[in-house]
Amino acid sequence: MSTTPPNVLLIIADTVRADHLDLFGYNRITTHHLTRRLQARPGWTLFDRCYSTAGWTLPACASIITGQNPDRHGLIDHSRKFTTEKIAGALRATHRTVGIGNNGNLVSDAISVETLEGLGLKRRPKKWNHFGWNEGFDRYEWYPHDQHWKALNKARRLLNRWQSDPTPWFMMLHTNLAHDYNLDRPYYRATEHFLDGPLDERLHDFRDGPEVWNELADDVPNLTEQIIAKYDSGLRRLDRSLDQVLDVVDLDNTIVAIVSDHGEGFDPELGRVHHCGRMHEDLLHVPLIFFTPPSVYGSSPPPPRQRFVRSVTDIVPTILRMTNAATGAKHDGADLFGPERHRSIFAMDSAYVYRPDERPIRRLSSDQGPLSVQSVINYPLKSTSYSWEPDVAVSGQHHLVYDPLEVREPFEADTPLAAVTVVVDFDEYAHNLGASPDVRSGALELEVINNTDNAAGDGIGPLYANATTSQQSGPIVYLHPDVYLPEGWVTRTQHALAQLDELDPFWAVAGIAGRARGSIDRGETGIGHWSDPHGYRAFGILPHQVDVVDELIIIVRDRSVDFDASMPGFHCYGTDICATAQAAGRTVWVIDSFAWHKMRKSNRELVTHADRSGKITNRAEEGFSDEFTLSATYVKDKWDGVQPLQGMTEYWRDFYGVG
Repeated sequence: MSTTPPNVLLIIADTVRADHLDLFGYNRITTHHLTRRLQARPGWTLFDRCYSTAGWTLPACASIITGQNPDRHGLIDHSRKFTTEKIAGALRATHRTVGIGNNGNLVSDAISVETLEGLGLKRRPKKWNHFGWNEGFDRYEWYPHDQHWKALNKARRLLNRWQSDPTPWFMMLHTNLAHDYNLDRPYYRATEHFLDGPLDERLHDFRDGPEVWNELADDVPNLTEQIIAKYDSGLRRLDRSLDQVLDVVDLDNTIVAIVSDHGEGFDPELGRVHHCGRMHEDLLHVPLIFFTPPSVYGSSPPPPRQRFVRSVTDIVPTILRMTNAATGAKHDGADLFGPERHRSIFAMDSAYVYRPDERPIRRLSSDQGPLSVQSVINYPLKSTSYSWEPDVAVSGQHHLVYDPLEVREPFEADTPLAAVTVVVDFDEYAHNLGASPDVRSGALELEVINNTDNAAGDGIGPLYANATTSQQSGPIVYLHPDVYLPEGWVTRTQHALAQLDELDPFWAVAGIAGRARGSIDRGETGIGHWSDPHGYRAFGILPHQVDVVDELIIIVRDRSVDFDASMPGFHCYGTDICATAQAAGRTVWVIDSFAWHKMRKSNRELVTHADRSGKITNRAEEGFSDEFTLSATYVKDKWDGVQPLQGMTEYWRDFYGVG
């Protein structure tokens, strides 16, 4: 492997939605050239779930170039400047560093206010030429947003010249090509691939912003379809242009990162148009394509696709690791190729707000008063809050798999669902099950049994069997206190159980994770939809009949199948009740009702790794082994020669490599 650090090409393609690229599953061909290039050689990796830190260019691009969230790098609105080091500064000791900007938010510090005004930017604050983009770059060049070809051609000329120069280089290339689909350019108007008829002349050139949606909604047929066609045509041009840039790059020793700062909205009915001022998936879910050269990976190329959750802040730490560059800056991101882990992905906007309830669609700015939009993604859960004017705020939580459009479900649980939990650590309970929205609202009628210091008894089986709630007619939910239930869990579970009633009238036990007999031998994954300290999991087509369910959540249909009131210990009761059901000719199922196991510790910190959970790391200790053996021996003796047993513990050990 080479001792010379690799070159680095960081391409920021402004305003590109991940779900509008066929590389990421779009039903139109918008990335023909990139697809061909990625298939031609190893080293390329697509990141399916990458999120930006903001819905507009200034804070998002600053996060990409620093590896920091907006509250750390400081560029949260037009009155601020960088307060921390960019990657260009960290690489300057070993690389020539060049930046090329193509948007007013990346304007060079050397451009005068008079020049900006001459370009028609009179409404921009005079502070716009003091963001600090030049700092850390040996050379920084800026081109107005509509001069895409100049920025791209400049990059190609420099890259071509450097091919014969052994000096390592770093280039940040920002292009506004996809952003400016509102302009009258032949490549934006080339919509014949996507429209049956001609593009309406009123859409050849329109103002960038929400105005077109308000002004032409009643006058232009298929307005949304036509605007999307212009946008997609711009993506085709971008694909071709980036391919031409990559043609003059020596990929044997060059790291390439292609990313977008934010997406774009095309849904006027939901008030989600344009960008900035909101935190929906159409803005925050961005494409990330990364190339690791052979000089870095040696004989083991990286995987072609990663489905783990990543942030645009992860690019800088990854490049610094691959180039062995030193920096004193702190990063909010992590190595793109590090282990899968749970993490909180932050995004914020304190410059703009699109009010979700207002029509016609209108964008508020911080010039009119304080405002804020924030989101936190603990995938697949996303919490968002909007605030504008004093005492005006809107917040909500969405499940990005069940509800990718982030539209709050229009129905609530018709009747509460009864549940039982046994609590040893009330701090852990308070930050997990106790913090669940349906528990706090009463939609889940929860009986909490205090078992601190073994106060209530010596076994889970007797505690569950003798609980007051257990004397009611079913179904009854029995769940761990360290499970977090996302908003709407009761409603979703009731619908899943109603579906199961129609599918199999003989079901007796259900859960959200489980396994079928022989699955380990067949090399199969578990069945279910959940998160735990090992990561996000979605396996199998649900509902799915199984032999045993995991004990984190057990749903018992009625009292004809019950927990064993004589069973000792705190383990294997799931195996036992599933065996009881099957011995009676009943069935066991896994349903699709996502929950998060061990989401937070007693101190409220997110459990990001398996080794951050004491309940997992302590399973190797002698005490756990003794406890487990007590329960396992009882169950084995009880069912020996009567009913084949299927447990979960040995499965998780094989699947996760833990006890």
